[in-house]
Amino acid sequence: MKAFACYNKNESVRAESSSGGVYTLLAEYVLSKGGAVAAAVYNDEVEVEHVIVRDSAELERTRGSKYQPSFLKNTFRELREILDRGEWALFVGTPCQCAGLLAFLKKPYEKLVVCDFICHGVPSRRAWREYLKSLEKKGFSAKSVNMRDKSRGWSAYRTTLTDEKGRARSENHSDNPYMTGFVANLYLRPSCFECRFKGLERKTDITLGDFWGVEACQSEMFDDRGTSLVFVNTEKGEKIFSEISKDMITAAADEEKAVKYNPCAVSSVSRNTKRDAFFKSLDDGKDFVLTVKRLVKKPFVKTLKRKIKKILGR
Repeated sequence: MKAFACYNKNESVRAESSSGGVYTLLAEYVLSKGGAVAAAVYNDEVEVEHVIVRDSAELERTRGSKYQPSFLKNTFRELREILDRGEWALFVGTPCQCAGLLAFLKKPYEKLVVCDFICHGVPSRRAWREYLKSLEKKGFSAKSVNMRDKSRGWSAYRTTLTDEKGRARSENHSDNPYMTGFVANLYLRPSCFECRFKGLERKTDITLGDFWGVEACQSEMFDDRGTSLVFVNTEKGEKIFSEISKDMITAAADEEKAVKYNPCAVSSVSRNTKRDAFFKSLDDGKDFVLTVKRLVKKPFVKTLKRKIKKILGR
């Protein structure tokens, strides 16, 4: 396993990506070989599902983090058919989804590229649906989502939802109720608290993630536009990474420092003691946003500082 700090030389792709835009280069590599890419997109119901992409023009909707469980549907079967025809294929998913695919296939495929990512955990699908219902009560019906809007910077990313009339609802991620509950582990799936797929010895070819803390350990790779942390796990992954490196700015990373700032690579998050209270509140018909605000209270000092900065225009 080797670790790298990277970002795509194509600034428009990088801007549309959650971190450094490395996924797009992996996808383009496979598509250039006549292959297929299986990745997550938002569907018409603003929920997440995996689709098979054959054209680089379709990659835009597969970019970006989507903090929801993905409907896999028949993706594994479709990938097996593609691979059995001798074609290239890339699968991108959570570590547990990647493990599921490899178990399903039962045998190695030379032209299969498997890419997972550093995963905080997977939230309950119900939480997202209840959040949308809460917004609808206030007259806002979301039709598109950007969980990681970097228009004001990578480190101060915003969560932006847009309705069918093009009206946007944008908040700093720390102020968005859904992201607040997600980061607080309020409604993650129980298995995520004892994840079996953490660690640096992975069966995937490449692992991607945000390189949080890069400004502290490799400041030359930080410009607040997004930097990816890339773990190259296999010889196949190393070969592909070497080929796409010409389109990236890269620097070798110190594994220990990278993990220090990105502990979810190796450790499961802690269960929130108020998780049961959250779901009971929903069962009782309480509003999602109000429930999150009640159960995840921000420290008074931080709230006060933010209000002062707002008043002073900073």
